[in-house]
Amino acid sequence: MSAQLHGPLPRSRDEQRLAELFLHDVERGDVEVEAGMTLRDYITRYAAREKNEQVDKLVDRLGVNRSVVEEFLCQTYRRGEHQRVRTFRCTAFLA
Repeated sequence: MSAQLHGPLPRSRDEQRLAELFLHDVERGDVEVEAGMTLRDYITRYAAREKNEQVDKLVDRLGVNRSVVEEFLCQTYRRGEHQRVRTFRCTAFLA
């Protein structure tokens, strides 16, 4: 298996944590290593899944529109863009 997973090693603690989760999933048989996928690809996949789960929880708990949350999270906050924050707040209270 390790011969199939080539590429750069995890750099941050979070990436190391995700790599360990992936390796445990492989050991348990929950995940099958795909040809051509690197460890970096799996770390990216696990990170995206984790972020999606966090957004799902936020949407469920606050009752807001998912697309508004995703847009809000993707935007870089700059002065003058307070409309996005107001839209997010309004959606949270109207949902």
